[in-house]
Amino acid sequence: MRSAALREQRRLRGWSVTVTLGRSLVDLANIAWDRGRMGPDHPAIVEGLALLRQTGDLSSLARALNMLCMAYLGTGDGVRALESAEQALTAAREASDKSKEATSRSYLGHVNSYLGRYDSARQHTEASMALAREIQDRRRIAYTLFFLGRINFWTGQLGDAIAQLEESVPMSQETVPTQLPWLFLYLGNCFHEAGDDARAARAFADGSRFDAVSARWWQPSLICRISLASITDRATGGMH
Repeated sequence: MRSAALREQRRLRGWSVTVTLGRSLVDLANIAWDRGRMGPDHPAIVEGLALLRQTGDLSSLARALNMLCMAYLGTGDGVRALESAEQALTAAREASDKSKEATSRSYLGHVNSYLGRYDSARQHTEASMALAREIQDRRRIAYTLFFLGRINFWTGQLGDAIAQLEESVPMSQETVPTQLPWLFLYLGNCFHEAGDDARAARAFADGSRFDAVSARWWQPSLICRISLASITDRATGGMH
């Protein structure tokens, strides 16, 4: 009996080490993603996923699969991105992890938007929002308001888009400042399409300043700056 107990202790210790290693590798992949250096074949995400599949740590597996989803989307492979997000949702549900389920739903909305499937995108994103509000996850709410705002912009529902993007701004400042330049860009586009160039100019001006904070935001900041210049040029009749 003692021998069996020792074997069980060793098994549990080995499982714990494997889980810790798998989670750590996914953490490394996340750092690489933040630095723009993680593709779907990055060793940390590939090896981390393999270990987490072995252990049955479904919440961590869902997190890793969501990262893989975004990595595939970064390469333009929407089909594999969708597959990864669907697998992440399955894992999150099996784990009864509402936080990971909200994230997976949000990413499914994001990928479906990329694929032009706006009805599916809205369905998943609204489901993500309901879960995020239920568990009071302000970071996920901020993300999801942004995603909903983009869907409504793309489908011409400008009033809803503006309301969602404006609601996201203070929460994004608090919980996810990395999306602020893109948020102001879409807010400016919404105001412009709605014919309110004064508010569009203010949004583009806000978004244009972020490259001074971090070089990683040069792209949305540059687009905001160009959009602001275009509005200003039209307002002055092209006179400089």
